[in-house]
Amino acid sequence: MKKIVILLVMSVMASSMLFAQTAKGSFKAGKTFCKASNYSDAVNQFTKAIELDPSYAEAYAARAEAYVMTEEFELAAKDYERAAQLDMGEAEYAFSAGSMNYKLENYQQAVNNLRMGLAEDSRNLDAYNYLVLSLIELDRIQEAITEANKALNVKKNSQNYINRGMVNYLSANYIKSEEDFRKAIKSDKESVIAHIGLSNSLYKQGKLTQALGVANAILEIDASSKDAYLIRAQINIDNKEYVEAINDASRIIMLYGNDADIWKVYLIRAKSKREFTQYTGAITDYDKVLEVQPENLAALYERAICYEEISQKSMAADGFEQYLAVSIPLGLEDEVVRTEAAKRKVIELRHENDKPNIVVTEPLFNEAGALMILEGSDVVTVKGRIEDASAIENLQLNGVDFSQLTGRFDKDAKTFEFQVPAQNLVQLVFSAKDSYQNVGSNTFFVAYVEENAPTILIFDPPTSDLNEVFLMNSDGALMVKGQIEDESNIRSIFFDGVSASFNPKLDNPEFTAVLDVSNKSTVVLEVEDIYGNKTTKSLILKRNQVMNSEENPMGFTWVVFIENSDYESFNNLTGPKKDVDLMKDAFANYRISNVLHKKNMSKERLDKFFRIELRDMVKKYKVNSLLVWYAGHGAFMNETGYWIPVDADRDDEFSYYDLNALRASMESYVDDIDHLLVISDACESGPSFYLAMRDAGSEKTCENWELTKSKSAQVLSSAGYELAADNSVFALTIAGMLDDNPNHCLPIDKVAEKVIQVVTDNNDQRPQFGNIRGFVHEGGTFFFVRK
Repeated sequence: MKKIVILLVMSVMASSMLFAQTAKGSFKAGKTFCKASNYSDAVNQFTKAIELDPSYAEAYAARAEAYVMTEEFELAAKDYERAAQLDMGEAEYAFSAGSMNYKLENYQQAVNNLRMGLAEDSRNLDAYNYLVLSLIELDRIQEAITEANKALNVKKNSQNYINRGMVNYLSANYIKSEEDFRKAIKSDKESVIAHIGLSNSLYKQGKLTQALGVANAILEIDASSKDAYLIRAQINIDNKEYVEAINDASRIIMLYGNDADIWKVYLIRAKSKREFTQYTGAITDYDKVLEVQPENLAALYERAICYEEISQKSMAADGFEQYLAVSIPLGLEDEVVRTEAAKRKVIELRHENDKPNIVVTEPLFNEAGALMILEGSDVVTVKGRIEDASAIENLQLNGVDFSQLTGRFDKDAKTFEFQVPAQNLVQLVFSAKDSYQNVGSNTFFVAYVEENAPTILIFDPPTSDLNEVFLMNSDGALMVKGQIEDESNIRSIFFDGVSASFNPKLDNPEFTAVLDVSNKSTVVLEVEDIYGNKTTKSLILKRNQVMNSEENPMGFTWVVFIENSDYESFNNLTGPKKDVDLMKDAFANYRISNVLHKKNMSKERLDKFFRIELRDMVKKYKVNSLLVWYAGHGAFMNETGYWIPVDADRDDEFSYYDLNALRASMESYVDDIDHLLVISDACESGPSFYLAMRDAGSEKTCENWELTKSKSAQVLSSAGYELAADNSVFALTIAGMLDDNPNHCLPIDKVAEKVIQVVTDNNDQRPQFGNIRGFVHEGGTFFFVRK
């Protein structure tokens, strides 16, 4: 058993020796790299040593030195701190950590490090120096005095006297600071810092002649001393030697113009120029200060004085107001006198006798000069502004103070917006008082007018219910003709800010406008009647990008959607909108030249659209292929299919739209169309409307020119006898086939085959596909051609 224990102890000792040797080896390698100035590799080696021996204080310190050489000071500080913690007897580690943290402006941490080191070595003068400087930065003056005295107890040298002199100066003990700086100079006659401290201490005691002498002595030692020129400039200002003060400040600006605190010198030079009555030059210098210190109170106030001196009253008043905007929120006690003076200055400079003028911008005025209020209004919104050079103290409307009114009054912007009861309102009487007690009063009479907005009718070019206008040419001029219906005369008609031609004296006038639509996708039409009632309509411009037969064998192809959802006596539907949106998305990948979307059509509108409007558009725009899609309620009665208009009476079959009427309406223009396809997602079309296809024939492709050139007139309808539902397997199947189609084109025959199969499997009803009875069908078919 003893042998086993001995072997284990020997093994541990051997491992420890190997471990130590390896850590030391990495440390030595790191020192070698440092000698060769290869600090990056040195850091790597010291890091390895620390990883092998985390308590290796010397390795931390060595790595810190390498970090200093690569200017990674934060890492260096942390390594010095770790070394100090591991080897508390080595005070230099703590001193190095303290000096590094001081340079990094981590003053509290520097204090902690330095005091830790001084606990081991209380005679380190560098540590006292950094400790005093750190305490000064932390504004802990009494502690700094204590530490400065400790340093002087160790050694009475120039640096320690300078440190105590600075602390005494900061504590306003200028007599003692003078003594300390004199002792520092006695120890080191060439110390510029000690001379600067002495000059400042003398200046603070009012010993201007002595202070000036010391400043001149500094400049003999260092001819470019910024601090010496600065002290001398301040002394010259006090001695009213303004030219010398300006010269000293200019010298500093020339030598140190890029320093971050150079604004302080501009402030001194501006003060010298102001005292020397060089007001314009002073303003330029104050501007330089305010570029860096936009809220500098002295610069703001004194610049305003300069503007006043050169009789620029408006600029002076603005300047005093800028000063007040900063000083008043701060509430500084030492600024009370200047703040009160600035208030008086603003009043004096702004004083005027003009009365405020109230301008109403809403409601609008009629030709007689009365404010127009819409009939039946419970409340009228009154907006406007007050025109006055001075601040507005009070505003009243009809004898009521603004604070008691519903709305707002922005005193700074001098704008108002109030909500006033409109019943029995005869007039609006405003009264405003400015800061100089000038009172202005304005009375506005009111007139009640009709409130209906104009109705816009466009005759040419034809426009869809979605306000789509189809253009034959991509660019150029577009003539728009129409009519405005309104109870009142029309004041203006504008297309994108261009006035239309109309007679404003006529009731419901017709208008004509010629527009340049080059590079436009929309045109905004705005109509306003004489009472300010407005209607705005955006027209969406749809351009015909002509496709030759190679691009689209179907030619110029239009799709017409009829979406009936909001019924008067039938159930409302959400399905038609979903189906139309679904199909629009599917058609987006296919060559469709134009889409017309008609919504919630009455029987009269259906009849007029198919009999006249669509006819005119087909002929005018030379449509080659036309697809009509109906989504809404439908009915099949007495072997006849019906679409249900939104105004149909459930119990009156005559109020339904007969599909035979659709066929009769199309007869006048079907010869102009090569391919016609009617898709009815509502009901059977009925034997009087269609002829069933007897033979599907061979597979159809758009490469077969006979199929694309031969006329076709086809119909695909659902087989439901019931009213429409909100979930259409019919539309979903067609959209799915279009989305999944991998080929260049897809014939309606193939679509119909799939739809019949899917719908029949889902609800035991068989959709119908065939030719439209009475229309020429030469064996062609409708193709959906991919883009």
